[in-house]
Amino acid sequence: MARFILDVNSKNSYKMSEKQIDEICQSINEQLLNGEIFRIVCIDDTTDNQFYETQSKNKLNNKQINNYNKYLKEEEEE
Repeated sequence: MARFILDVNSKNSYKMSEKQIDEICQSINEQLLNGEIFRIVCIDDTTDNQFYETQSKNKLNNKQINNYNKYLKEEEEE
């Protein structure tokens, strides 16, 4: 399995709604992956650290990394 970082423009707003996030995940699954096994985790619903012309400014921040680790921990506890 491969791992990707996907930045999605939130259409000129700072924060993306949960509905928009769900629609993106569903669309990726249906159109690109044909329903195969995959996991998409939204680690930040804002545009923090994204879309800078200077690539080094697009690094994951601590909040985003912690959100992903929190998600994994919650998955293990279920």
